[in-house]
Amino acid sequence: MNKILLIIRREYLTRVRKRIFLITTLLAPLSICVITLLPIFLMEHGVEKEKIALYDESGIFAGQMQNKKNVVFRHINTANVPYDSLKKNYSASGFSGILRIPPDFTVDRPDNIEYFSNEQLGMITQEAIADQMNEVLRQNRMKEANISPELMEKLNAPVQIVQTDRTLSTAGTSMALGYIMGFMIYIVMLTYGLMVMRGVMEEKTNRIAEVIVSSVRPFQLMMGKIIGIALVGLTQFLIWIILSGIILSFLKGFYSSDVSQLQNISSISGQTGEQNMPEMANFIVDLDKLPLGLIAFGFIFFFLGGYLLYASIFAAIGAAAGEEGDQSLTFIATVPIILSIIIMMSVLNQPNSKLAIITSLIPFCSPVIMVGRLPFVPPLWQIILSASLLIAGFILCVWLAGKIYRTGILMYGKKITLSEMAKWLRY
Repeated sequence: MNKILLIIRREYLTRVRKRIFLITTLLAPLSICVITLLPIFLMEHGVEKEKIALYDESGIFAGQMQNKKNVVFRHINTANVPYDSLKKNYSASGFSGILRIPPDFTVDRPDNIEYFSNEQLGMITQEAIADQMNEVLRQNRMKEANISPELMEKLNAPVQIVQTDRTLSTAGTSMALGYIMGFMIYIVMLTYGLMVMRGVMEEKTNRIAEVIVSSVRPFQLMMGKIIGIALVGLTQFLIWIILSGIILSFLKGFYSSDVSQLQNISSISGQTGEQNMPEMANFIVDLDKLPLGLIAFGFIFFFLGGYLLYASIFAAIGAAAGEEGDQSLTFIATVPIILSIIIMMSVLNQPNSKLAIITSLIPFCSPVIMVGRLPFVPPLWQIILSASLLIAGFILCVWLAGKIYRTGILMYGKKITLSEMAKWLRY
């Protein structure tokens, strides 16, 4: 046992003290935060207002276009201001462009609208203007058809779903959180699994393994390497969880007024909020409704279980491969991981489907699939069964990998095949 602890300590300290570990540990969550949150922040706070001159020669939109968050309209008196003169001086007057509705424009023929500007009109702004103009035309068509606004409101009354279960309001947040956690498990299992394999291959190629196994058993060397690198990954995850908590606290403070308003709406009406609330505020409110303790514990457990299972396979492949160029056997470990992340895309859409239940119970898939399902709170028996099968799968893989490792680590100059590895299992 002491020899395993010495190997664990060597593997852990060797990697933790590297500068690249500190850089990736600190920059990875910050990079993810910037990539995911910056577009939302820019959509909400980085939009510049477009001041548009509304030159309405038809008179249909006079006084009907309302100023919005990113669009401000100024109605131009077409009788006093010629259109050609406005085109020459619109920029000097502070306008971004001119929206001209021709005199032959009618409710029945809504075409020939012209937008004049030296700058390209953004798609979001263009859609916002078109939506508002369509609403004005709809109101005019209702008047022509003698349909009162009250009647039209009854005809267009939307379906109201009264929340009786948490999952109705947090499905979007659960999907986003499940995808992030599943993708992190996928990346870490590949990264650290390949790290184990390369470490074994390097020791075998440099003949360091011959010196080490003269003092320890091959199985002890394999387990020490696997557990040592696992502790490196666990350290990285714990730092990421702490940084995520700090970032979430900052976001709660930044969106404190919106969060308070959404919480009041939720407590009064039973709904999660309104569509005009910032998306990040909705995400924060929904996040507080999820069982974060269960999710955090499950995330760490399935990370460790999945890593230990795949790391033992990668270690066996590294011992069998021997040379850096002979890595054709890596598909044994990489294919199930890649299939898991592909299946998870479908599982997140239907977290309680047969596909989701079956794949979350398979040890080779459960580290990614079950972690992706955790925010949806699957039945407890499925979580326990999945965890139990993962432990059993890990024990079996370690036993099989140990038999391959002890033979392959000291074998040189021979290209190893699957049939050859199968013979080692019977020794």
